[in-house]
Amino acid sequence: MAAQELLTILESGLLLIGLLIAFFYLRSDYEVDRFRQDMFRVRDEMFDYALDGNISYVHPAYIQLRDLANGLIRFAHRMTIWRILTMFILYSLLGVHRTLTFSADLEKSIASIGSPEVQAKMRGFHNRISSEVFRQLVGSSCLFWPLCVYHLLTLILS
Repeated sequence: MAAQELLTILESGLLLIGLLIAFFYLRSDYEVDRFRQDMFRVRDEMFDYALDGNISYVHPAYIQLRDLANGLIRFAHRMTIWRILTMFILYSLLGVHRTLTFSADLEKSIASIGSPEVQAKMRGFHNRISSEVFRQLVGSSCLFWPLCVYHLLTLILS
């Protein structure tokens, strides 16, 4: 290869890296805003559902889901896959099982609702919140996307 060809390859590679960095840097703000908007939407639907008289505003299941949505809205900018992984590793090393306790408490609260339809709706709200959290963690990770593309290509090509 000639020196000019190597220089062109090097320039193209550096430009591509710069574009990827800019893309993920700008995209992270968008992902946080999108996540917050989705959490506002779920929280508003829960509020409307309670307003229609389906569940009391002071029912523990409603309070727990509302507080979960409010906390996620408030700290969306801090929620990254690396912080979550670090938290789970530290919790496992320290023997803390807060996520299991929250899930068990929420399930008990939902089970205490008399109507199976309301129980299903509240579980649906929780599932939507969980799906949006997963989407945010995946969407905000600049290292996760290349891994996904790699695995997708290996599945397609195999």
